[in-house]
Amino acid sequence: MRIATIILLTLAMITLALQFSDSVEQEQMIRICRAYGMSQARAKEFTASVITHATQFNINPWFIFYIAIAETNLKNVIGDDGASYGYFQLHRDTLLYLRKKYKLWIPQKLEELILNVDLQVYIACFYAKLLLDRYKDYETVLERWNGSKKYVSYFKRIVEYVTAVYGGASLD
Repeated sequence: MRIATIILLTLAMITLALQFSDSVEQEQMIRICRAYGMSQARAKEFTASVITHATQFNINPWFIFYIAIAETNLKNVIGDDGASYGYFQLHRDTLLYLRKKYKLWIPQKLEELILNVDLQVYIACFYAKLLLDRYKDYETVLERWNGSKKYVSYFKRIVEYVTAVYGGASLD
């Protein structure tokens, strides 16, 4: 009986510690979002989605978070003359491929992605996981994400800047 109680208490303490670390991580991300001009409510929604979906796909949430900073400075926009959508600048061709090949629910009118932050994050994490499974390293994922080797060095500068100025987590 005592051993069972000790085990239960230990598990409860571990669970609380994990929840606390997640909330600390989220609060750190929220602070950064706010510094980039995102509203408090959107920052909470966005960061909760990043942490949830990145964890679901076994990806470092900070990697996904930094992609959004590198792509749009955390702005939910339509870019590339209407060909890329949302915080992660998910490209029309990529979205159509994911819809067809993996049967992901993606709105017929791709512009509607702007209205669904959680779906954007889910798709970004799904796509990052596909790339990681295929190429096995973050640098190649970044090259494929943006279509440029130059993007890798730009991404690294973003990570260095954010960690130095706002205290974001490093990816090492």
